[in-house]
Amino acid sequence: MAAGDAPNAGGRMSAIGSRPIVALIGLFATGLTGCITAAEQATPIRPISCTAGADCDAKWSRAASWIALNPTWKIKTRTDQFIETTEHDTLPAFAITKVAKTPGNYEIIFEGYCANPFGCIPTVAQSRARFESFMIAQ
Repeated sequence: MAAGDAPNAGGRMSAIGSRPIVALIGLFATGLTGCITAAEQATPIRPISCTAGADCDAKWSRAASWIALNPTWKIKTRTDQFIETTEHDTLPAFAITKVAKTPGNYEIIFEGYCANPFGCIPTVAQSRARFESFMIAQ
């Protein structure tokens, strides 16, 4: 009997040992992550910068609009520097933060996370790419 194999009630090995199940789980997980295109994986995160005043006000409003345009995401917290969505079973959740980089200059940072162990649709990478495109397409 190999290490990690478990005998059945009669002391003999079952036809399906633990290794094939682990392999199937691995294949399933690999298939789920395969939904992210190579372009999305390779796309670097583009910084979204703004200067204090009208520029940052407009971009911050646009960040909130991106979330509001999709009714499945609900805003949980919204301040002048932070927007967070509620968690969902199959959708990613987001935190968008406006961070001071230098006096008068800010960066809007997008963070996403998925609480579903099988993955979210859209993926965090897809959502980040859509957010960045929306922010840049002013």
